[in-house]
Amino acid sequence: MKQSITSYTRNVTEAISSQDGTKLASLLSHRDRHATNVLDDINRALPSALSRLIGRELDEPWDDVVLSHFNVVLSLQGGGGSGKLKAKDVAEASKHQNALVQNFSRVFAQSTRWSLPVMYCVSRELVALAARADEELTKADKEPKYLEESYRTLTKIFSLCANDRSSLNLSRKWGTYYITNLLFKICYRLGKQNLVLTFTKVLRSGDFPQLERFPASHRIEFWYYSGMLAFLDEQYDTAEQRLGDSFNHCLRTAKHNKSLILTYLIPLRMLRGKLPTSALFKKYPTVKPLYEDITVALRKGDVKTFDRLMEEKEEILVQRQVFLVVEKLRALCLRNLLKRIHLISSTVSGTRLAIEPIQTALVWLDCNSGAREVECVVANLIDKGYIRGYISRERQIIVLSKENAFPPVSSVSVS
Repeated sequence: MKQSITSYTRNVTEAISSQDGTKLASLLSHRDRHATNVLDDINRALPSALSRLIGRELDEPWDDVVLSHFNVVLSLQGGGGSGKLKAKDVAEASKHQNALVQNFSRVFAQSTRWSLPVMYCVSRELVALAARADEELTKADKEPKYLEESYRTLTKIFSLCANDRSSLNLSRKWGTYYITNLLFKICYRLGKQNLVLTFTKVLRSGDFPQLERFPASHRIEFWYYSGMLAFLDEQYDTAEQRLGDSFNHCLRTAKHNKSLILTYLIPLRMLRGKLPTSALFKKYPTVKPLYEDITVALRKGDVKTFDRLMEEKEEILVQRQVFLVVEKLRALCLRNLLKRIHLISSTVSGTRLAIEPIQTALVWLDCNSGAREVECVVANLIDKGYIRGYISRERQIIVLSKENAFPPVSSVSVS
């Protein structure tokens, strides 16, 4: 159903007057059906006439916000709804959406909590368009630039939220975690994760409501991104806790999101000796190709298979940024191998384990190792805490602790 520009601006005025943030967000979204309904009227108007018409209907800076919105809609009409837009159309749309957010920030600075849905919408759509425009530049072998520009724009929005001094029930502070999550997303796409440290530092030091009081979606996404930041920084305890919180609070129906979290949470938990079950792989089949056969090798202490799998999966593990963590599991695989050898070895004492059967097992697993290499392997496992005991080189045995010779993996430091 077609809609006139005058009718549209009247709806915008009513939403602003009634401080209906949800309705206003829809009216400023290029994905909303009004974008198609008002398109004919926008196309018929000359740019100068369109600007004057909007200026008569709306006060500043709302007139600039709406004009930028119309420019986004015009830029995106090239695909005719098919999604097959030219690169220049997407680039223009990203530029105009950036201008929209900058214009909106002028009124946002004077607004209260009611305007947060608008901020969520226009900021989210800015990131999506900027990412799409950068993808087109990359395909054309050109330097991406639109996400960088959106980052600079959204840092101003972050400041407007974080530094609001209004009473808490009216404060823009309630939008801080949402905009932080968008900045996280941009920084990860740019490969500049450390840029977000500035924002997380503000969140820790500022006068903000407790995280538990923010919407669940904001919390879950923040736990995920901050967990990923800790993961890449090799702060595995923090990463496991935050990714675990994100996974546990995710809706059961959000299978895609939960599978994405498990991509990073599974290897962290394996480092603690918590191996995934077949039931988990059945419930989340997308992580099964990554970890199921590695899990089997770990249970058996099958170092040969583990090394082969690491070689076969190297590309995908590096792509998912989990290779270094999974590689650390080799020590756990060796620990499990030695434990099995200890259980079946015909030693005189339960606290004695000869070097020779370990060497034989490693040779059988195509890990050609002399006595010295075996000693190095065992010394490394003792140093990491996987085994308690010491090596007697003269007698070529490992003297194991009488209690907890193979302590629970969960007690071993993985830093």
